[in-house]
Amino acid sequence: MSTQPIHDFGLVDEQGDAFEFIINVDDGSCRLVAVLQTERGPRRTEVAAVSIKQWNAVAVAAVRELAAEMGETEREKRSPSIRPGLNRISPLVGRELGVLLISLMEDGAAERVDALLHAWRELAREERWWLYSKAAAPGQRVGVGWRKALFHALSETSDKHLKRFNLKGDDVQSRIRVGANSNSDARLRQLLEKLDLSLRVEGKSGLGTKNTLFMACELILLAQESEGCKLLLIEEPEAHLHPQKQLRVMKALQALATEDGIQIIVTTHSPNLASVIELDNLVLLWKSHAFALNKESTKLSASDYSFLQRFLDVTKANLFFARGVLIVEGDAENILLPTIATILESDFTENGVSIVNVGGVGLSRYARIFMRRNSKQTENKLLDIPVACITDMDVMPNCAPAIIGRTVKGNDWPALGNRHWRAKRDFKDEAEIAAKRSEKISKGSDESVRTFVSDEWTLEYDLSLGRKIDGKFSGGLAEDVFIAASLAEHDDAVHAEKITTGAITSEKAITIETIVESARAAFLELRKISASDPACITEEVLASLIYAKFAKDKVSKAIAAQYLAQRLLCKYKKKEITADSLRNMLPAYITEAIDYVAGGNSIPLRRQGEPDGK
Repeated sequence: MSTQPIHDFGLVDEQGDAFEFIINVDDGSCRLVAVLQTERGPRRTEVAAVSIKQWNAVAVAAVRELAAEMGETEREKRSPSIRPGLNRISPLVGRELGVLLISLMEDGAAERVDALLHAWRELAREERWWLYSKAAAPGQRVGVGWRKALFHALSETSDKHLKRFNLKGDDVQSRIRVGANSNSDARLRQLLEKLDLSLRVEGKSGLGTKNTLFMACELILLAQESEGCKLLLIEEPEAHLHPQKQLRVMKALQALATEDGIQIIVTTHSPNLASVIELDNLVLLWKSHAFALNKESTKLSASDYSFLQRFLDVTKANLFFARGVLIVEGDAENILLPTIATILESDFTENGVSIVNVGGVGLSRYARIFMRRNSKQTENKLLDIPVACITDMDVMPNCAPAIIGRTVKGNDWPALGNRHWRAKRDFKDEAEIAAKRSEKISKGSDESVRTFVSDEWTLEYDLSLGRKIDGKFSGGLAEDVFIAASLAEHDDAVHAEKITTGAITSEKAITIETIVESARAAFLELRKISASDPACITEEVLASLIYAKFAKDKVSKAIAAQYLAQRLLCKYKKKEITADSLRNMLPAYITEAIDYVAGGNSIPLRRQGEPDGK
């Protein structure tokens, strides 16, 4: 020892306790030794030993940190430094250095040097002293107890998982603190009470961010377990989190569960979270029973799972939390039917009904989510959430092709294989059309899932025809649908402040009132020209002429539905229509579907193969 050059790091009492940090260039080792003065002389105990390579990786930053934290009574006039040979260090500074060196001795430290150094520098001096008292206590050794805990606390501090919960650009990191919300004096009193984990982030961190930190810590602990069940239960992780952060957290949890072999069970009421959880991992809780949505439990095919994983977004994921589900194929139904349900005193919100717009794609795929593979063996716990699927019959009256521009009146129709539309004359008789409707209903109905097919053609056409009573159509909402279509046709003009014609800009002359007045007059003219012909009855001709607004003139169905919904609601508030009078004007399939999802028991449940009962 006497051959080693001796240096003092700051002011050191030669007769008192101290530390010796020995850098041996010959054998490439660095050792921290605690020197305790006793009656028999100084007693030396090795605290930590690392290689010179390890020390060099942290030396500059560590020395700068230790020097900066030293008080006036600890430092010399010149800047302190640590050099090859024997460096004598005061007890307080030695304990701080000891925490860093002890953490560098653990397996995996070489790959986490930057994290260890960063976390160590974030600690206050008294926090390092307290950690030293734990990690350097008698009986502590590499790889176990407090030394292992210290290494994980400094090297990971949950940032490994926390970063996977953060959105891109978020600068949120964790930090180890002892009594993090206290001042220096108060922390000294708390050193023996608790070790606190907090966040280092610009501004004030919210409760949701702190919750993600807690989840990250639990995942660290579970990942280290070598025996037993690695199980993490999380109740409503969406609490206090921004919607985008919710998606990030859930995707990270699923990935970490696979990577670290941890089973994670999450309870949630969030469609946002449900939309990013793999369908195969979802379990619905209904009437005190659990219904798994994995491949062994539902009638979904492998293709269905792949499709739904791509298209089951947050708006559609509402179906997992509903007491009734109405699945529709377009924006018009999505906009209009909730208003109709409200007027019929079957308000969707009051009855817990979710409407899911699949955009004309995959209606039956969504419905099969609720079809159980082994339902006959589990009659006592049937997933009896009423699910109604509304779809078009897509069979037009014989006069419609010429009216909407598919053909020219008097000319032959293209061969059946050369067109994508069907009319009534393409079938033998009404019985064959009825059989086609029954086939569509049967194919899309099972257990609590029922398919409701339009009575004739499409939503707008059928609304114009109305309900069929004693073999005659009521005329339904023909005028209202036509007025709504006319308003949609002039929607831009209605909302424009000025109108430009050529080079002339004038004050707007078009208003909703003027369009409605003009549409009423045009509707009366349509009635006059809607005389019966051999191909169609009067009501079919009129409904086809109204539908030509959409099929031929390309008026937006969604905007027209918005105007129609507003018009019906206004009439209802003025008591121009009632629930009963509207019900008598609507096609039967619309009212039946609404009654089913809002009431549940108003129409008996069907199983595959049973008669439709319509």
